[in-house]
Amino acid sequence: MKLHPSEIAFLLDLAAAKASWKAAAAAGISNPSAVWIENANAWSKLSECLKQAGATENFVEVVSELMSGLLHSVLVSLDGGTSLAETTLISLRDEEGHEFKRFLHEFWPEYAERTSSREESGH
Repeated sequence: MKLHPSEIAFLLDLAAAKASWKAAAAAGISNPSAVWIENANAWSKLSECLKQAGATENFVEVVSELMSGLLHSVLVSLDGGTSLAETTLISLRDEEGHEFKRFLHEFWPEYAERTSSREESGH
């Protein structure tokens, strides 16, 4: 099934946010005193633990995987696939009134690593 352009834009926006925080994780290890960091002490300790070759890259990939899982969970919630559906269902609509599909979470794995609309070929 094809996605509406607004649905594609939404998934790509989530993917861009994920990519941005993945980069922030790498930057936080390199610079534990960065302005956006709220717990510099924890970042400093983690940075020290990741001195071994390849450890920072592994950390960044784990953070990316966790963020992808979190975003998938949010999409499942929005799609009515959690206990929230026993209380209420949430509908997403674009400004033109297009109601988003109830199964966007199924498309997340395909879009999770995309960072530009040029990568949406085939949809």
